[in-house]
Amino acid sequence: MRAVALILGVTACYSPAREGVCSVACTTECPSGLVCGGDGLCRATDELDCSSRPDAGDAGDAGVDVPPGERCFGHDSPPYLRVCLPPAFPLVESLELTGFTLVETDNDAACTLLVGPTSGEICVIAAESLAVQSGAVLRAKGVRPLMLLGASQLAIRGIVDVASRRGGGVGAGANPPGCKLTNAGQSTGGSVGASGGAGGSFQGAGGKGGASVVQLEGGAPDGAMTAATAFRGGCPGGAGGSTAQVGPKGAAGGGAVYVLTGGMLSFSGTINASGAGGNPAGTQQGGSGGGSGGLIVVESATQSIGTTATAFALGGGGSTGGGDTGGGTPGNEPTGPTSFA
Repeated sequence: MRAVALILGVTACYSPAREGVCSVACTTECPSGLVCGGDGLCRATDELDCSSRPDAGDAGDAGVDVPPGERCFGHDSPPYLRVCLPPAFPLVESLELTGFTLVETDNDAACTLLVGPTSGEICVIAAESLAVQSGAVLRAKGVRPLMLLGASQLAIRGIVDVASRRGGGVGAGANPPGCKLTNAGQSTGGSVGASGGAGGSFQGAGGKGGASVVQLEGGAPDGAMTAATAFRGGCPGGAGGSTAQVGPKGAAGGGAVYVLTGGMLSFSGTINASGAGGNPAGTQQGGSGGGSGGLIVVESATQSIGTTATAFALGGGGSTGGGDTGGGTPGNEPTGPTSFA
């Protein structure tokens, strides 16, 4: 595995916005605990006017009280995250990723762990200037989601890959505890055909599992979320129905990646957070459901988006059920923004 130069030892924090600070216009009156500043915005009694603060104008800082000496990025509105670095946080000046970089978010020494209000620990790769160069592949897998933080600028010219793959590992942050148990196909316990498992659901509902030749109903998908309420990955598909042997396990959902910079984002590469294709069924077993797509979040002050830029988080395809004399075929896995499984 290629080492990533990131100084560790300091944990960043999340700093929630104080309601009304620098976001409520005033002439004389403000919400309780705040006073009207000379610039016509409500502020805390012990702070400068909003327009006079050193951090005024930073990406994501408008309307938010910033602790003294800290550098803050992003917005505190799920699934967005606000990240504040302590004054002594030792960011490397420049980090350029080339070639192939594998990040195991569970324990990789390249991660600085942040504890968010709803999403648990996040693996952060951070630098003042961060770049995934052309031809490079940054592959991240494991329990924790991935965040790329370029304090001043961030460039994605290569590939950022947090997708899940059959036999290739679970994408970073996929299959979080908030996922419901996707309905499996019905089992027979004998030699006749079982039905298929449902596809994984996230912000869209997965597909229903296929019925068996003996008319056993396939697994029904969970309902879709109306909106993402946390920074997290996608959910797994349902297992295929069993016969005398246990049916195939449902495929993993796609991972989650957060791209964050307080300055310019240059994006001409690829971000993939897709789900895995269903695992193949054995003889007379039901096919397993594909995993749902994951989540891609992007925040920056300014952007330069190239014509080759692509970002996709598609669901994996379900596998086919097994026949009388042989097993089924595995589900397709997305390879591009139009390669629907």
